[in-house]
Amino acid sequence: MLPIYTASQIKEIEQLTCKEQEITSLQLMERAGQVFSLWFSQQFKNKSKALHIFCGNGNNGGDGLVIARLLNISGYTINVYLIPIGPTSTPDNATNLEKLNDYPSITLYPLSIDNYFLPEINQDDIIIDAILGTGANRPIDENWKKLFDWINSRSNIKISVDLPSGLPTDSVFSGTVIHSDYVLGFEFPKLSYLLPEHSNYIKNWIVESIQLTKNVPKT
Repeated sequence: MLPIYTASQIKEIEQLTCKEQEITSLQLMERAGQVFSLWFSQQFKNKSKALHIFCGNGNNGGDGLVIARLLNISGYTINVYLIPIGPTSTPDNATNLEKLNDYPSITLYPLSIDNYFLPEINQDDIIIDAILGTGANRPIDENWKKLFDWINSRSNIKISVDLPSGLPTDSVFSGTVIHSDYVLGFEFPKLSYLLPEHSNYIKNWIVESIQLTKNVPKT
């Protein structure tokens, strides 16, 4: 049986992993992006479908930026929507955004909370949600609700990175949340995956290892 950890414990586990394995948080983010990209390329092999990756400016969005780069290298058509949902970008997010300058075939769409568009997406395209992750601890700003509602209104396959955006890691929630066909979690399931109240938000969840430390805090 896989263990369940709180958001604060997950943060502690990630920090301990970096210390024990002598890697940076940026390298751990790259590893998470590699794991997601490998899983995705095995499950969705049709590269004629464009991918629309919605990235926040936190570390979940940083994962999304890594995924955008790696799947572009693998031959997928990538569109990235940059969503400043937090007050500032995390350093690892900013670094991975800068790396995309070397990949001109990736189309970037910077959005702002005061003025943003809803993109044209073909019905067969795939949406990847990397807006908010386990670090989110408050409801989304009302001004972003329209974007979340628009994503949810689409019939496209929707895949969330680690956690559907807007959903807390370890408690019941009934606000605005991305409704995901698949959630790829890293290392262990989140309590939110298992709560019956969240069944409308998560159709399928999968967990893949990113080689986090086994020396974890007790639950």
